[in-house]
Amino acid sequence: MAYLYAAMWVVAGLLLIFRTGKRGWVFYALGGLFLLLGAWQAAGAAAGAGLSAGTRALVFRCIAGAALAVACAAFFRERRRGGEKRP
Repeated sequence: MAYLYAAMWVVAGLLLIFRTGKRGWVFYALGGLFLLLGAWQAAGAAAGAGLSAGTRALVFRCIAGAALAVACAAFFRERRRGGEKRP
C-alpha cells in the first residue's frame, strides 16, 4: 500500500509539470515537490527506515513548508494582479 501512495504523489507531480506547467513557474515547483514526496514515500517503503522521524523528517518538513510558502505567495500575488479568470 505504501508504494501506491508513492505512485499517487509521482502521478500528481507529473500532471502538474506536464499539464499545468505552461500556466506558470509555480506549477513546476509544486510538481517537483510532489515528485520529491513520491520519492520520499517510495524510499521509506523500500528501505523500511524511519524517514518520518528524527532529523530527516525535520529537513523534509522544512522543504515542504518552504515550497508551500512560495506557492501561496505566488498565488496571492497573481490574484492581486487580477490574473484569476471569473466565469
